[in-house]
Amino acid sequence: MPIKQIMPWLIGMVLVALLIQQVLRKSGQPSSQRTSSDSRNPHGTPPLPESAPQHDSRKPTATSSVARDLTNLLERKETLMTPAEQSFFDVLEPLVRSSCRVSSNVRLLDLFHIRPGSGQQSAFNKISRKHVDFVLTEHGSSRILCAIELDDSSHNRPDRIERDAFVNELFASLNLPLLRIPFSWTYNVPGLRSELLKAGVPLASAA
Repeated sequence: MPIKQIMPWLIGMVLVALLIQQVLRKSGQPSSQRTSSDSRNPHGTPPLPESAPQHDSRKPTATSSVARDLTNLLERKETLMTPAEQSFFDVLEPLVRSSCRVSSNVRLLDLFHIRPGSGQQSAFNKISRKHVDFVLTEHGSSRILCAIELDDSSHNRPDRIERDAFVNELFASLNLPLLRIPFSWTYNVPGLRSELLKAGVPLASAA
């Protein structure tokens, strides 16, 4: 085919290509970007990422029937310690504050590990619901130094006597000091200090 016949066809193709390029420039964004923006919702906000947490109607909420039933049975306590425990704490804490931290109402499960093996469930059952009134731990390391039981008149009941004998034997066999202090609204501070020292609790020279 002579070149004179081809030239008009080539010029037409070039003009069409230039026209397409000009239209794309005026649109301001590639077709792939237009597709991305078109996927937004009608209000113009981007869709949530796939990893965004979704509400699961199967999960219990604070308004579930279980929570309502418990709320009807439970009542909030105003203080962690009883007045008797608070009275003893106010005497004990100044004696040990330089070297120890005082924790109250500590479970035996927080003081002793249960080794896996035969009888572990029985051991768990025997200590899971028992606690001691106070535990002294070392500053910085939280090393357990000593436990303290505040014995009031309730410890004279037969069931409490049996329980106390079990706890005494447990602490003695595992070499953890346990002090039993008779409850009183006033305490002999030098005597309490002496008992703490015998149990190996480090105290400042002047408390």
